[in-house]
Amino acid sequence: MKRTLILAALVGAVAASHAQVVIYNNVVNFAGSGFANGGTATVAGLETTRLVADDINLAIPGGSVTINAFRFSTANFNTAAVNARARVRFYANDGTTSTLGTYINGFTFALAGTSAIQPGVTVWTVSPVSGLTLPKRFWAGITFDDGGGLSATTAAQLNNLGQGIYNPPTIGTSNPGAAFQSTAATAGLTSGIGGTYFNLGSTPSNFGWQFESTVPEPGTMAALGLGVAAMLRRRKAAK
Repeated sequence: MKRTLILAALVGAVAASHAQVVIYNNVVNFAGSGFANGGTATVAGLETTRLVADDINLAIPGGSVTINAFRFSTANFNTAAVNARARVRFYANDGTTSTLGTYINGFTFALAGTSAIQPGVTVWTVSPVSGLTLPKRFWAGITFDDGGGLSATTAAQLNNLGQGIYNPPTIGTSNPGAAFQSTAATAGLTSGIGGTYFNLGSTPSNFGWQFESTVPEPGTMAALGLGVAAMLRRRKAAK
């Protein structure tokens, strides 16, 4: 369900000992709206939403690339912050007309407490990232759940979580008329998830994502380290 939002987020810079090269960027042109995943149901003991994904075409010649940092957006249509887990999942571009493709990898973030999902749209930064290699073309999706232990989070609140709509990408491309929504609530951990490819009509069906890879800088020494733990950061823009 597409709804209007009035708050976008700014993205913090990532410090690195090598040059961070942005190979896909769609967190610049906020469309003022978002899309709610909906369809919350109990799956494996979790209250979880449908999976909603967007097609990503990286600005690389072909093949695959190691991802060192990425950003994703969340949209909260509730009037208050929501404690939830965002489960980010990546799939190959080899699905059928009614299924998502082969599962590649995924990350789960417990966005609770001071890191709860605030009303409006927020862009989250994940850096550094390890173990993520993506092809030139793939699908990036998100489900939201109650973490199994966030008992105060209701199905109605989860139904109002989704992603911010951005368009056009400033680096790389994404089909503005193509997104995917699973038929049923899912943890998003398998290949061949059944669902529907859809478009939002006059509103581009593109969500907020950014991907970066590392390119060494010959003859330079590392001045700043990234550390060893993945870190989520967010910063909101003023209205």
